[in-house]
Amino acid sequence: MPEPRSPRTAGGPPVNPSTSRPQGAPPSCHLSLFTCHSSPRPLALVSACLLGRPCRYDGRHKLVPGLQSALRAAGYDILPLCPETDSGLGCPRPPIDLHPVPPPDGPLRALRPDGTDCTPALSAWIDATLATLRRRPPALCILKSKSPSCGIHPPRPGLFATALRTAFPTIPLQDETAPLP
Repeated sequence: MPEPRSPRTAGGPPVNPSTSRPQGAPPSCHLSLFTCHSSPRPLALVSACLLGRPCRYDGRHKLVPGLQSALRAAGYDILPLCPETDSGLGCPRPPIDLHPVPPPDGPLRALRPDGTDCTPALSAWIDATLATLRRRPPALCILKSKSPSCGIHPPRPGLFATALRTAFPTIPLQDETAPLP
């Protein structure tokens, strides 16, 4: 029986379907290709699940109908990202939640129900992603609400959302519950 073929990007190498990256590529390689592209259009960073990519912990997406077309009509280039999948946590995967370690006021850690700490993988991806985004900063970020990586609202905003807010304090950061741009 022939081996199933890997999906490809338009004219590009085989792609890992759970991450939308070329197979065997490091987690942030898709960023370097995108940010090297010099475009006069502003960049919108969007949680990939909101664009229909099945990258959530349960292998599903949270497509927001019309989001991609609204961003394109508003003149944005779109960069879909999923911190959890893109950092190598897999899909589907056990869910993670944020916990202060040590309780009650320690730094937030991304923990699986079995106690596995996913913070190092997420932190490494976040650091590499922010370094790349500094070459072409986003003009807008639309992230998944209530996500341990992308949620923007207290009491525990996500690790990536917090890092974005620190690195780019003047860039609008919203979730899918806000009106479309």
